[in-house]
Amino acid sequence: MFRKKKKKRPEISAPQNFQHRVHTSFDPKEGKFVGLPPQWQNILDTLRRPKPVVDPSRITRVQLQPMKTVVRGSAMPVDGYISGLLNDIQKLSVISSNTLRGRSPTSRRRAQ
Repeated sequence: MFRKKKKKRPEISAPQNFQHRVHTSFDPKEGKFVGLPPQWQNILDTLRRPKPVVDPSRITRVQLQPMKTVVRGSAMPVDGYISGLLNDIQKLSVISSNTLRGRSPTSRRRAQ
């Protein structure tokens, strides 16, 4: 009779009309970034910018491995909204993960 009303969760849609406008790379021969917008380039070109403590050319190069796409579950967003997926996540319980333990502490030891 006097129950609290459940708040409706807002529906959050996927991004729309996304545009990738800037692609930047670093030219090690000239020691400059290539493809920066003029506003960003001005920030890097200021004389007040302190010199790096370590010479960047001395840092060991790291070979990046190709990225793998990780997909978990088979549920897809409904009509582009992820709120349906969020409801499924809320149904999960941490208690169920405790059943994976070989031994759990006794209630007496937990109370101490």
